[in-house]
Amino acid sequence: MDVTSTPRLLWCSLVSLWNQKNSVRTIAFLYARPKYAFKENPDRELIFDYTQGDWKLCEPAFLPPYFRGGLQKTNFISIGYEYDQIKRLLYKFEADSNFFIYSNPGFQPSYTTLAEKTITKIKNVFEVPDRKFMAFAVNDFVGLYQTLTTKIAETSQQTGSNSLIVGAGSKIHSLALLFCAFDNPEASLRIRVPTRYNEVSTGWAEGIEGIIAENVFCPV
Repeated sequence: MDVTSTPRLLWCSLVSLWNQKNSVRTIAFLYARPKYAFKENPDRELIFDYTQGDWKLCEPAFLPPYFRGGLQKTNFISIGYEYDQIKRLLYKFEADSNFFIYSNPGFQPSYTTLAEKTITKIKNVFEVPDRKFMAFAVNDFVGLYQTLTTKIAETSQQTGSNSLIVGAGSKIHSLALLFCAFDNPEASLRIRVPTRYNEVSTGWAEGIEGIIAENVFCPV
């Protein structure tokens, strides 16, 4: 499955169907490394024009939400560079605790810098301590999956705790979050969906990332 340009909600829903039906034994995910060309406004601030409008958080099809009715709410959010959208999301889905997953290093040094700037803004505006930020290489599916699955399980075991997983960052990180949701059915997964996608020309850097999942959806 090529997840390079496919919207997250679409492939998350399809993979959730395969997981539910136990009909696929091995699947390979492919992701071509992007080479973004961001525009600037008159103040030389970057414009992220790949999407338009505010984000909605949507549930993947075939992955029903889980509500425990607890009072303690924890969000695990993978983020990218769009600080303004993330800020609105945090105000709208206020939680007792937020953990942020971001790409460091990114596919290019400039992407790592953009991620760090976003993190700095969140720290300053929302007064989030350093321990609530989790940095993983943009292509580190395994490390993120293993670490976050354990963290979500520990949080969900707390009495009266609700966990929400939000995929709003890189595609590979969003894929890891999807598999974390499979392993933690007591946590709910939401995928960020913009009002619309814009057709923007994107170059490609050398290399394609490949992730192979075996014996996940169908027992041996």
